[in-house]
Amino acid sequence: MLIDTVEEFLKKNCNGVQPFLLALSGGPDSTCLFFCLLKFRQKTNIPFHVAHVDHGWRTESSNEALILKKLADDHSVPFHLKKLENMGSGNLEAICRNERYQFFKELSDRYSFQAVLTGHHGDDRSETVLKRVLEGAHWSRWNSLSENKCIFGIRVLRPLIHFSKKHIESCCINHPFKPFIDSSNRNQKFLRARMREDIFPYLKKTFGKDFEKNLGILAEEAGEITNFFNQRLAPILEKRILGPFGSYLEIDQSFSMIEIKYLLRLLSVSENFFLSREMIELAAHALKENRANIRLSTTGKKLIIDRLRVFILNPQLNLETAVQGDKVMQDFELESLTIGDEHSQKVKAPPIVSDYGSKNCVNLSPSSTVSRLKWSVELNHSEAIYSLSQKNTSWQEGWKGVSIGYIPLCNYDVSFHATPKLKKTWNQAKVPAFLYPYFPVIWHKELPIHEFLTGKENHLLKEGDRCLKLEFRKRARII
Repeated sequence: MLIDTVEEFLKKNCNGVQPFLLALSGGPDSTCLFFCLLKFRQKTNIPFHVAHVDHGWRTESSNEALILKKLADDHSVPFHLKKLENMGSGNLEAICRNERYQFFKELSDRYSFQAVLTGHHGDDRSETVLKRVLEGAHWSRWNSLSENKCIFGIRVLRPLIHFSKKHIESCCINHPFKPFIDSSNRNQKFLRARMREDIFPYLKKTFGKDFEKNLGILAEEAGEITNFFNQRLAPILEKRILGPFGSYLEIDQSFSMIEIKYLLRLLSVSENFFLSREMIELAAHALKENRANIRLSTTGKKLIIDRLRVFILNPQLNLETAVQGDKVMQDFELESLTIGDEHSQKVKAPPIVSDYGSKNCVNLSPSSTVSRLKWSVELNHSEAIYSLSQKNTSWQEGWKGVSIGYIPLCNYDVSFHATPKLKKTWNQAKVPAFLYPYFPVIWHKELPIHEFLTGKENHLLKEGDRCLKLEFRKRARII
């Protein structure tokens, strides 16, 4: 029996403490589920509430809301109502769906429901999977009407998803409460209504009665594939490196194209931005071919593909103005020098012209702090005793916000300028090119003594030498 299957489903998927929320439209599906939940409550003492959304599409909808409230009151079930108004134009089905689930989320947050139950059935799933396939949706979205899913941060359960609408309606025939028949379900201005009235009858006649069942099987198998890749790739996604520049993820070279493309989809979801199928293809091929400095822009995000890494950049990292050819632009030049402690006077850094061109350097002495204010960075240093166990850091540590280096005691200049020879060194060390303008170089008499990108060992120091310990800190400015 249907009610026994529903009870087994709820026992398997729910705990015995928190209440449920039932999305009750008043149609045969959710009404059937309402009475199943009454039986389940009687056996388990697990309470449930009802949420009804009046879309206002039909003149009788206001009266139906009152009838459903009375039904809930008669059975001591808390009733929650939301009336939608002024939904505007566009895809009304999608707009109203978002409104419904936002309402469910608000109620779930307020009452701590363990799950929202909906009356979706097997016919709904068949319609959805066919619609998604024909619209060209990715296979991970074919099983969107799964029996257990998280939507807008709430857990959604569908106990009737393996039953046909015809079976559910047969269970309501002899019940004293007659479900509503929503005439808008046949309004052919909506795609789903056209599918039910025209497309599905034709396909069933053409392919036979198992047509809808086969679509359900397709959805379940797509769900199994999706779960497989989610479980396989979720640990990779957790290895993202976060810092003031943004985040980046290393891709395993052994990954197949399908794994890389799906990982990019997961990454876009977790970072809350959209990647088109074309951009995913481009990025996946760039990763597989180990290409460098491939730049992509999407809504609100900038991405760089560089040697099996995906970089998602902080919006404040303005790549367009950072570098123009080999010239470091003004917005990224060294601005000021602090001499002594934090209360000392700041002075403007004069440009120093050398054989390498204008490096816009300032002097670094053992008692100074250099601040690059527009990106909120600081270069601090103090005397230390060098040990071979102390290592210079590379751009990977710098990405997280702090770079450390050790140099002999001396007077130095600091700039964000790089010579062609330095850039060649960085390229050979596979340093992402877009990071070049953001890390300073320490100079002595026109020679680069230290840079913070490669992490190369300093051969000018030996164990026990007095040295300068440099700490280069980067913080994203709060606007």
